[in-house]
Amino acid sequence: MDKTAWQRFFDQHSKVYDKNAFTKNTREECAFLSEIIPLDSHPHVLDVGCGTGRHSLALSSMGYQTTGIDLSEGMLGIARIKASELGLGARFMQADATGTYPVDLALAGSFDAALCLCEGSMGLIGTGDDPVGQPLAVIRNIGACLKQGGIFVTTVLNAARFIRRFGAEEILSGRFDPIDTVEWHPLSELYEDIDQELGSTLVGEKAFTGSELRLMLKMCGFTVSAIWGGTAGMWGRRKPDLDEYEIMVVSVKD
Repeated sequence: MDKTAWQRFFDQHSKVYDKNAFTKNTREECAFLSEIIPLDSHPHVLDVGCGTGRHSLALSSMGYQTTGIDLSEGMLGIARIKASELGLGARFMQADATGTYPVDLALAGSFDAALCLCEGSMGLIGTGDDPVGQPLAVIRNIGACLKQGGIFVTTVLNAARFIRRFGAEEILSGRFDPIDTVEWHPLSELYEDIDQELGSTLVGEKAFTGSELRLMLKMCGFTVSAIWGGTAGMWGRRKPDLDEYEIMVVSVKD
């Protein structure tokens, strides 16, 4: 498989990923998730775009049976090392959430719940990707992995923040696409210590409105039960703030 720009980025970024500020509230986040995903009825959890496995491992330590998938072998390698050091049974597999590099068919219909958190894959747009088709493909593949009644929790970038942040100058320069609410920028803006060629690669990050997500999930066989504030370290059963970095959507497979 040819490596995408995002895959190459996360391979390089993996060595410092756990130093990011947004990774520091994993225990609190998983305690919150356990209130939404009951362990006794939903023990098997799929973590899509699991990165270095922080949510998979924390949930595993709480008794959940977790499987993490990610496009980046760099990220997965770190997750496997941490699982071994902690003596946890979480398993980690390489896969593309959009289905270009598909999840093992053995995973189909085998999970009680799924996570896709902190831009794990939803809205990470490469050159030539469809900003609507990409998240729809992720949702469809997650739906294929869930049992009926399975719970899906995702956090995605908040479109309201993008719209308030960008103006005519960014639209004219191509930095911001107001139709698909995508910010386009070189990868070096996300991680300075990246090789020059990759760092200059242009990628997009798509933000979402709540109604857009509700429609996408309905198209893929889900019913949305809640839309809350979802910024890392600030999760809560509350309406999102306009300038909030992310929003959380909780849905159930029909």
